[in-house]
Amino acid sequence: GRHTHLGGWDFMHFGGVSYDANLEVPDWCDPKRDDSGWKPVTLYSPRLTLSADMVEPNRPVCELKPVEIVETRPGVWRIDMGRVFAGWIEVPVEGQPGDRIEFRWSERREEAMTHRLRSILVLGPSGRATFRNRFNYGGGRWIQIEGLRQAPRTDTVRGWLIRSDYARTTEFECSDPLFNRIHTAILWTF
Repeated sequence: GRHTHLGGWDFMHFGGVSYDANLEVPDWCDPKRDDSGWKPVTLYSPRLTLSADMVEPNRPVCELKPVEIVETRPGVWRIDMGRVFAGWIEVPVEGQPGDRIEFRWSERREEAMTHRLRSILVLGPSGRATFRNRFNYGGGRWIQIEGLRQAPRTDTVRGWLIRSDYARTTEFECSDPLFNRIHTAILWTF
């Protein structure tokens, strides 16, 4: 398939990925495949100094399942993941070849999309695919899906909290519920 970038990667316009399954090349990695018609690779020599990250890598640290999926209007479903998170989703979808399915992330119940975080999947000849974040992640509690012909199933939709994989070094708890909620939010985020 073909991945292209949506959005500008600037504040409040982070976009996402557009994937067109019609451009998939079956068995593209088979050593016996005749690739003589492929264009040669372009070699770039940027003047960059590479260095290792000085932090722990980002990893999926918690799997989430939807608490509710509702149809807000014909062909538009809203998935409630139960809490705000930054991470990935996986949604199996079906439709007609060429159907364009859009995924929009929102931190607010009343808005379809915040921070212009969205991704698009165009179905290929089989009419079936599984959307997964591969080159980006989203943030929010609700994922609105437009362009499906039938509702996604709560038992097949999954999400993962992605964050720096730091090991816990201490615990905190006090008599003030607000401070405890702030501490929990910090652990969830960082």
